[in-house]
Amino acid sequence: MAQKETKKAQYDVRLNWSGDYLFNQYPDGVLIICAKGIIIDVNDTFLKMTGYEKNDLLGKRMEILMPKGESRAKHVCLRKKYNKNPSKRGLESGVEPELLRKDGTSFPVDIMLSPLKTEQGMFTVTLVRDITEKQRILKNERAVKEELKAVFYSAPVAIYCLKPDRTVLSWSRAAENLFGYKAEEVVGKPYKLIPNIKGKKKECIALLDEVFTGKTVRDVHRRRLHKDGHLVDVSISAAPMYDENGKIYAATYSAEDISERLKAQERLNQLAFFDELTKLPNSASLQRQIENYFSNVKSGENRPLAVAIIELEGAREVTNTLGRQSGNELIKQVAKRIEAFFCKETNIYRTSRYEFVLTKENCGDPRIIMEAVEKIIEQIRLPFNIDNQTVHISASAGAAVAPLHGKNYEELLANVSLALNAAMGDNIRDVRFFSISIRTAAQASRQLDLELRHAFEKNEFELFYQPQISLKNGNLVGAEALVRWRHKEHGIIYPGGFIDALANNPISYKVGKWIMREAIEKCAFWRKHLQQDLRIGVNLFGSQFEHDIVEDVEDALVDFDLPANLLELEITENIALNSDLSIIKPLQKISDIGVGIAFDDFGTGYASLSYLIQYPLSRIKIDKSFLENVPKNSEKATIVSALIKMAHGLGLEVIAEGVENEEHIKFLCSKNCEEVQGYFYSKPLAEEEFIEFVKSAHFTKYKSCAAS
Repeated sequence: MAQKETKKAQYDVRLNWSGDYLFNQYPDGVLIICAKGIIIDVNDTFLKMTGYEKNDLLGKRMEILMPKGESRAKHVCLRKKYNKNPSKRGLESGVEPELLRKDGTSFPVDIMLSPLKTEQGMFTVTLVRDITEKQRILKNERAVKEELKAVFYSAPVAIYCLKPDRTVLSWSRAAENLFGYKAEEVVGKPYKLIPNIKGKKKECIALLDEVFTGKTVRDVHRRRLHKDGHLVDVSISAAPMYDENGKIYAATYSAEDISERLKAQERLNQLAFFDELTKLPNSASLQRQIENYFSNVKSGENRPLAVAIIELEGAREVTNTLGRQSGNELIKQVAKRIEAFFCKETNIYRTSRYEFVLTKENCGDPRIIMEAVEKIIEQIRLPFNIDNQTVHISASAGAAVAPLHGKNYEELLANVSLALNAAMGDNIRDVRFFSISIRTAAQASRQLDLELRHAFEKNEFELFYQPQISLKNGNLVGAEALVRWRHKEHGIIYPGGFIDALANNPISYKVGKWIMREAIEKCAFWRKHLQQDLRIGVNLFGSQFEHDIVEDVEDALVDFDLPANLLELEITENIALNSDLSIIKPLQKISDIGVGIAFDDFGTGYASLSYLIQYPLSRIKIDKSFLENVPKNSEKATIVSALIKMAHGLGLEVIAEGVENEEHIKFLCSKNCEEVQGYFYSKPLAEEEFIEFVKSAHFTKYKSCAAS
């Protein structure tokens, strides 16, 4: 085409764009192409887009901008087709053209074609827009949609969308699995999962509709209807879906099957509030019930609640002797007997291994609760068959009534426990009802405990010594160390007034260790300065076995240079009964180093015979109660004779306590009892008095008395 005609065409085209400025500043690239596909003109935007100079393109065919191959061939065909029917339009559907930059790289474009008639002929104005960024965004959007689609169909929780009219818009595979409906069965149809449960249907519908008001719902427990008719426990979350105008057009719901979670919660609830062995409610359940009761009392309810604690006695020994499995079987049988007393407004709890609690609502009459508990104890006293062995146990109980005896859970249970402790210390009654006197006694006991602590800190304890005499020759062979409390107000207090409280006091270990070391130190002093190898007897507390008693004994013997055979440790049957067989091992070690082990108060308990065999004893001490009216009391005389003979048969020596007259001496001599102690010879003496006793010349009296 002649240069003049080209310029004329350029002028005509640019005139349509209202001048060169608008033509070159147009945001899209503009090409002017003649019918033969020759580029007549391009604007500056297109040049920037492609990197070409204008002279690189003018007079060239449009195809140089097309990638070689199929794209160029297609473009030629499309151009010829367009020239036959020119009109304002884009490229045909399905064509995604790309153009080449000067550097050879290609980029996607949108093309808009517009015919332009001039005096020189028909031209085509081609608008070109770089859609690289647009395609990137679309690609990302497609990727996001695919990801969301993948999440929707692969999510482990059921996902479904509902329209405001409650028709199903979409339905995930997890929803198919959870509710049994395939997507084709529900999509486009009314929502079918609302169960027809009385009082619950409106609640279910309200949850569906609530989301369409713009609210988001999270983790709401509901029951939904499975296709086969059974109900499914689900946790539902939901959120509204908005269109570009901010209008809610649908709601997305997620539903997670929580059946197993609920079962697990039920199991945890069972473990938290029920005893695993007996299946009875436990102490946590008891606390919850009583706290609920007091909450109702504060709200104006005025119904009494009776509470009783039942403590088994002897069950621990069954466990220790027959084994834990047998002990568990015993507890289960006890529970069954107690459960027989279940009635309206009555509950039974197992609150510890050997403790049960009974509560009875609307019961303010002490006689009713006491009678019920007494019947339970009667049942407990009946024999049990455990592993083909007959077992006997008993029980004690304490009871109280709320709100009279407590304004809260802690106060009520504390008062019931006080009544139980009173019953356990009562040799006549198995059941005690709480009273102010019981609390007063408990407060006095606590005050005594505090005073005992103070006494130990202020060195108010001191040792007295009661001589022990050999019946073979009348010689003084030893002494028993006995603790006394020199009270600043009440003077000397004997052990009967405080020893039981001291044994149960946390300071008993320290006091017991002090007694042992003090006695050993004095015995070593007598040996050195009085030239007397006297044996010292020391009573032990049970708490001393909770520490390293072997080390305590060895340290004291070394510290004060006392031969081990001059120390005799005394244990009572109560220590053995309240301990397990683990105390035998330290006693054996103590015995192995030469220390004597004596069984004090022998014959007053329940299991002395078995302990004579199991424990490493060297001596038994016959309790003074057996010497009362001996030998006149033939029954007691027979018992003492049998005890001495049995001890000798086991290779043990015997010392008799409570000797008060010559008749006792003669009788014990006739039975070959080795040693005695008692008021006939001497009361317990303070240290200075005991030293004077040792130095005295009265031994001829003892020798002649023994010989007689």
